[in-house]
Amino acid sequence: MRNSRLLIINYKNHPEARGKKGIALARTIDELMYDRNSVSVSIAPEISSISTLCRTAETPLLAQYMGADAKSLKQRGAYGSMLNHSDFPLSRMQVVRQVRSLRRNDMESVLCVKTPEEARSYLELEPTDMAIEPPELIGTLHPVSKERPELIRKFAELVNNHGKQTRPLCGAGMANGVDARAAVELGMHGVLVSTAIVKARKPRNRIFDFIRALE
Repeated sequence: MRNSRLLIINYKNHPEARGKKGIALARTIDELMYDRNSVSVSIAPEISSISTLCRTAETPLLAQYMGADAKSLKQRGAYGSMLNHSDFPLSRMQVVRQVRSLRRNDMESVLCVKTPEEARSYLELEPTDMAIEPPELIGTLHPVSKERPELIRKFAELVNNHGKQTRPLCGAGMANGVDARAAVELGMHGVLVSTAIVKARKPRNRIFDFIRALE
């Protein structure tokens, strides 16, 4: 749902989210999201896993990067793609081309940026979502919402005041639901999470913590 808070769980290439483990994690999300609609949860698996996850789970699938063709991603079962994530950086020309390609194929784009200044340079493209992730905090469990609240507030104001449809998100270091709630209070529509969930001893509990915080 467009107005629901958004939780994106990036599988990256973590071994805890590959193969049967990735399917089990997706099915856990299916169970937790049954009859809930105030929060939308998506997963971003490796591209090679999208078709299998589409057949075995209900959780919406987002590609970690677009690759050569948006249409082929859609055929695999993805509803959209992350773009310019720190793991898969793009040139400006590639960002422009891929946002437009996804839109032509009625797919969503989650454009990652490092700073509010970079975000400003892409606002006119109107990606579906724009996520700010300071690279120095990625994977640290030191949440940007606590470490750099002024950065998050500035980014939120920039995107929300643009007057278009792009939704502001943040990632980098998100450790728990408290961090996600802090991000929302600073103006975010949702959060991107990887390590805190995928590598948790009890992923189900951690996912539920984030969902409750975003409701």
